[in-house]
Amino acid sequence: MCFTSSPDDHKAYYPGSHPITIRITGDRATGRLLGAQLVGHLTTETAKRVDTYATALFHGMDVADINDLDLAYTPPLGSPWDAIQIAAQAWVTQHQPASTRTQP
Repeated sequence: MCFTSSPDDHKAYYPGSHPITIRITGDRATGRLLGAQLVGHLTTETAKRVDTYATALFHGMDVADINDLDLAYTPPLGSPWDAIQIAAQAWVTQHQPASTRTQP
């Protein structure tokens, strides 16, 4: 199942914030990440985020597991929950029943 969201690349109270459109494809039955597509402004560091999804795909991660990644950030360039994690949280909320969601 696919889900598209458009979180900002960093906190909106810092100048220059832009949305990144992220489409996540995952297996609804297992939650496994099957793919991701990202489109963003030149300054949104989209390539860095694509690398994170590529690593998750290589290791066979579930979409929910992306939320557990400890990603570096600084407020002018990111936020405590990165755009890829916000998109993953939205996918999990939309596609997995509450009874099967991973609890932190």
